[in-house]
Amino acid sequence: MNPIQEEHSPLNRDDHAPFRDDDVFITQVDLKKPEILFSTYFGGSEEEVVCEHLSDGSDLYLIGATYSPDFPIKNPLVTPGFRDQAGFVSRVSLANHTYFAQFGDGAGLTSEIILTNPSKEFPVEGEIEFYDDHGSPLLVELSTLQDGTSGETKHFRSPLQKLEFVVQPQGVFMVSTDGQSEEPLVGSATVISDGNVGAVSSFRIQGIGTTSVSSGQPLSQFLIPVRRGFGGFNTGVAIQNTETSSISLNLTLRDTDGALIVSSEPLGLEAKGHLARFLHELFPEVGTADFLGTVTVQVDGGRAAAVALELGENIGEFTSFPVTPIE
Repeated sequence: MNPIQEEHSPLNRDDHAPFRDDDVFITQVDLKKPEILFSTYFGGSEEEVVCEHLSDGSDLYLIGATYSPDFPIKNPLVTPGFRDQAGFVSRVSLANHTYFAQFGDGAGLTSEIILTNPSKEFPVEGEIEFYDDHGSPLLVELSTLQDGTSGETKHFRSPLQKLEFVVQPQGVFMVSTDGQSEEPLVGSATVISDGNVGAVSSFRIQGIGTTSVSSGQPLSQFLIPVRRGFGGFNTGVAIQNTETSSISLNLTLRDTDGALIVSSEPLGLEAKGHLARFLHELFPEVGTADFLGTVTVQVDGGRAAAVALELGENIGEFTSFPVTPIE
C-alpha cells in the first residue's frame, strides 16, 4: 500500500461568503488501464468545502465543513444551516473490499480462501487481513499453493495477521489454514485489493465434510433462513462488522410465515469485530427444537456482512444458507 500522501491545496474552497450551491466532485481513475472507476458528487443540499484531503492508497479522507442541514454528520456540536457550518471528516473507500464473515482453524476445522483475477491484462494486488471477535488481529497458521502443476505449497514459518498476494491476469490464488491448532481460532477475513477479484471460501470439518461460501456484502438489513432439529440439524450464523467503529445488531426470530416470535436484546459489535452463534445460542429464551423459520438482522451505526452454515449429525451434512438483503 502507498504511504499516506497529504495535499494542502483544497479541493473546493471559497474564502468569501458561501454561494450555498457548491459540492465536492470525486473521481477515481485506474492508472493501469487507464479508465474511470467511479465519479460522484459529495455533499448535501447546501455548500460543502473540503480544505484537506489525504490518501493511504486504499482510503481517501476528506476534511472540511458543511452548511447542509441534511449532511449526515454524527453528533455535531452545531447543526449546519444557512449561517452555521459544521466540520466533518469523511472516509471514502478507494480499494475493493471483500468480506468473509467466518474464518477459522483448529479443532478439526480448516478454512481456505480462493481468489481469481478476471482481467486479461493486469494483475491484482492486495492483502488479506484476519480479525478476532473483538476486531483485533487474529494470528493463523497459513500455507499457499505455489505451483498448481506439482502441488507444491509454501508454509509460513510463523502465524500471520495479514497476507499480501498477487493474482496474475486470469489467474488464481489460494491460501489455507493448516488445521493443526489444538484450540479453535475463529474470526473473520477481509480481502483488500486494487482490482476486482472473484472470491469464495471453503470450510472443512473433520468427520463431517466440506462446504463453500461466497463472499458477503455489507448490508444494513438482511434475512437468513434457520433450522434446528429435524434429524440433528443446526444453523450457525456469523456476522462481521465491516465498519471502523462499533455497531449494534437487532435480531428477530420469525416462523415460516414471517410472523414475529421474539426480538433479541441489541448485540454490540466492536469495530471490525465478529460473532458466531448457533440458533439456540442467539435465542436461548425460546425453544427452538425442531424449528424452521428465519432470523432478521438490522444494523444500527453502519453495515455488516454475514454467513450462515448448517451442520448435521451425519457425514456430508454441511451446507451454507443464503443471506438476503431486506428491501
